[in-house]
Amino acid sequence: MAVTTHGPAFSAFKNSIFATPEGMAVAAPMATAGVPRHLFIFDTFLKRVVPHSGLWPMGVSPGGTPISSYDVHKHNVDMLRADLARAPNSDPVAPDEAGNIPRWRIDLLDLAFQKAFYSDPPIPIEADRQDATGTLFEVRIAWDMDAASGRPTKLYLTIFCPVTAPDGTTAAS
Repeated sequence: MAVTTHGPAFSAFKNSIFATPEGMAVAAPMATAGVPRHLFIFDTFLKRVVPHSGLWPMGVSPGGTPISSYDVHKHNVDMLRADLARAPNSDPVAPDEAGNIPRWRIDLLDLAFQKAFYSDPPIPIEADRQDATGTLFEVRIAWDMDAASGRPTKLYLTIFCPVTAPDGTTAAS
């Protein structure tokens, strides 16, 4: 069995907190308290809302050692941030900000999460994980928009993860 992170159990864990308006109404103030919007980056939210690694789903490393998905998640986020920091971007942050096109994919990810967490009311986020076709992490960001107001109503994040990380841990469950 692979380490449980970014798989169905981990996605359900994250989405149970952030994918509904009710969940975001509770999570956003916890995640953003005392953090200026421009310093709020992807993954700040999860570590602030669920700070104790013992609350995260457990898995088993390829060597058979029990490991918290928190540890694997942190490693994968570090790799994702490094890959996205080198990936040029051509997508706008959101449809209602068509002219706001960050230079790098990591900035796109961070700005989308800032938009979701600092909006009033906060915008729910649904995350999914899929296998990458290559050896680098990538993200796809999509939004549901309210037709009447033009306001985003939900952020969809798909993270494309390499199947096996360089250290041998597996991003899938």
